[in-house]
Amino acid sequence: MKKLCFILISFSTYAQNENNINIIDFDVNPAGIIQETSEKRVDSGPKEFFMNEWSIGTITLKNGKKIRDVPIRFELIKSNVEIKFQDKIRVCPSRHFTEFTFLNAKNGNTSKFVNSTLYDDENPLPSSSIMEIIYEDSISLGALHYIEIKRATYIPAFDVGKESDEIIQKKTYYMFSKTEVIPLDKKLKKNLIHFSPYQEEIQDYAESKKLKVLNSEAEIMNLISFYNRLIVK
Repeated sequence: MKKLCFILISFSTYAQNENNINIIDFDVNPAGIIQETSEKRVDSGPKEFFMNEWSIGTITLKNGKKIRDVPIRFELIKSNVEIKFQDKIRVCPSRHFTEFTFLNAKNGNTSKFVNSTLYDDENPLPSSSIMEIIYEDSISLGALHYIEIKRATYIPAFDVGKESDEIIQKKTYYMFSKTEVIPLDKKLKKNLIHFSPYQEEIQDYAESKKLKVLNSEAEIMNLISFYNRLIVK
């Protein structure tokens, strides 16, 4: 299994002009004390957030230190976490934290995201990607959030098409243990091989639920939960 590769925390501070960003470098400040670190200037670039709203959360750094109870939000394009601190916004790049949690206003639950490098050398996750932990057990369920950009299609001569790019949030689900991460296909039949030696029981369960396609997160979570019950019998 890979050793934990915890993500170098940089924080970007927005002044009145968003192009003026300060990074706090935790290699300079290994104790993780935000207000005592050096500052560098970086370009902000385009952004798309998991949720636009700020949520109170905790970030665990690579050195085991925690930044607790601060407003945070997850930026999907660069896998950064933004932190609001002392009326400024700072950016925490993905290469220097192990995980972060926050209260999800969408469902009232605590959402947990972990660095993909927590898993084995053969895992199919992109490097420096951040996986949401949806359900935890012997076999757990996670989701990798990403974006797709539909380019503008506007043709001025005919005045048709979209004038601007469209950013679409998507996610891929994974079942995983402490040493293995497996991507799940939307078609249940293609996933049966991953449920050895209980393929028959999983097939019977799916038929009882009229489940051929994994259309919802709840359906996938219930399927993984059923598989865990088979494992401990």
